[in-house]
Amino acid sequence: MWTFAGNKLEFKKYFGGYCRNKVHEITNQYRKSRNGICEYCKNKEELQAAHVQGFERIKLIELILNEYFKVGDDEYLVDLDAFEKEFIKAHQPIDKNFHFLCHKCLAKYDKGFLSEDEILQAKNNDYNKLNVIENISKKSLCLDNKIKNISSESHRNTSDELLKNTNNQLYKNEEESVQDYVKRLLNVLFSKNYYLKK
Repeated sequence: MWTFAGNKLEFKKYFGGYCRNKVHEITNQYRKSRNGICEYCKNKEELQAAHVQGFERIKLIELILNEYFKVGDDEYLVDLDAFEKEFIKAHQPIDKNFHFLCHKCLAKYDKGFLSEDEILQAKNNDYNKLNVIENISKKSLCLDNKIKNISSESHRNTSDELLKNTNNQLYKNEEESVQDYVKRLLNVLFSKNYYLKK
């Protein structure tokens, strides 16, 4: 078990970079799943993971140190494995603790020109659009199935009607040749608007 003994400033100095890399590691898969689409402007660019305001990496480090590893006024005894587990847990779920933004939107967000509410509104619009698309797809599938059923029913009805009305005309007479029979049959089918489809 590796441990750290020291104050908060020393911990951040020696392990801040490690924590930054860990954030990159735990957000990498989710960032890739967004296919480069910025959560705010919707442009396709390389994305950066931005902590939700109030839960930035440094604040999370301080919260974890104070909660689990504080032994004095500014003294900490840190089990590094336990710290890493708590640090990862503090970032879950990824989609609720991070925004995935392009460089331009991230700069606005970091400088305070883009608010948390504006990003959340853009995210909600995305979720609403996905729900609408999903509902349209379901309705389209249902409509497709209804059309197939109607078409199948209509085809059955047309076939039954044709058989009732032209039963005698569909069979070959003993005295007619095959050529004459086919000509007559095609004429009957076309006259009843019953076309053979490929």
